[in-house]
Amino acid sequence: MFTACLKKPSYVVALVISLIVSHATAQSGGKFNAQDFKTRSVFELMVDDSTVLRVGASKIVTQSALVTLVHGLIPGNSDGLEIQFFTKPITEAGIADVLKNGAKELKKSDYAALVLFLDKDNRVWQANLSYVIPGTTVARTVAWKPEELKKFFSDYKFDGKRLSLKSNGSYRDTESGKEKLRLSWNVDFDLPVFRSPR
Repeated sequence: MFTACLKKPSYVVALVISLIVSHATAQSGGKFNAQDFKTRSVFELMVDDSTVLRVGASKIVTQSALVTLVHGLIPGNSDGLEIQFFTKPITEAGIADVLKNGAKELKKSDYAALVLFLDKDNRVWQANLSYVIPGTTVARTVAWKPEELKKFFSDYKFDGKRLSLKSNGSYRDTESGKEKLRLSWNVDFDLPVFRSPR
């Protein structure tokens, strides 16, 4: 969603899927381990006023997440971490769906995506959040000011192989004049990071 999309030959996608499955299997002693993707995170949306969004509250409670290191994020052609949160567990077949089909099957249910833009020292300099339920899609930059990043993303650790993140925060949109809404999130996970084919 926030990435520059480049089409890759199917053999490259197949290779990446194979590497991810192999990596997940190697970490768990030769078997696919769903624990490498398991996390319970909660996202909420409250729309007070909008000409396009349904007014009211909604919530997404997720069971799994896939963290990928991506390149070519806009703005700045930056590197970043994309965390896709799903309401269903990720299975071995689900990984192929995420990479080959853009998680088409998993995204038939509600889902959320958090994108952390990284500087050359792997520090977060911007965070974007997408919230998707049937009939409603909201995507916002939820943090970019130093005080916001310190408040919401100070409990973050990325060593190149794993991402550990505890973040409980909210973003309020009242300046547009067209919409009044609040996005909030509560995430707490320590998961392996895979490389994106994009």
